[in-house]
Amino acid sequence: MTGKELTSLAEDIVKYVNLVAFDVCDPAHVKVSDTASPLVKRVTAPLLNDVPKISQAPLRKMIKKSCKGKGVLAGAIKLKAPRLDVVIYLKRRVTPAWTRETPVDSQKSD
Repeated sequence: MTGKELTSLAEDIVKYVNLVAFDVCDPAHVKVSDTASPLVKRVTAPLLNDVPKISQAPLRKMIKKSCKGKGVLAGAIKLKAPRLDVVIYLKRRVTPAWTRETPVDSQKSD
């Protein structure tokens, strides 16, 4: 996943938070940062207020589903003020140049 794709994913996450919590997050200050692992990224954005407790579970599900649709996984999601914090796990850094055409299970052993 490229930097542009991560930035658009981060902007989508902020849009979801603003839809649910009525403009508590500023989309101009979204930041995607690296961690010690090259397969883990962190999305942060400042929050003006906390997201209502009743809306947190559906919002987390929506964030995880949108990340899964983009080919990454969402880890810890923190929705408390002063900032939004989402950990993104990339499945692999580079797409493989060659993939096996026949599944491993279909090969017969003698």
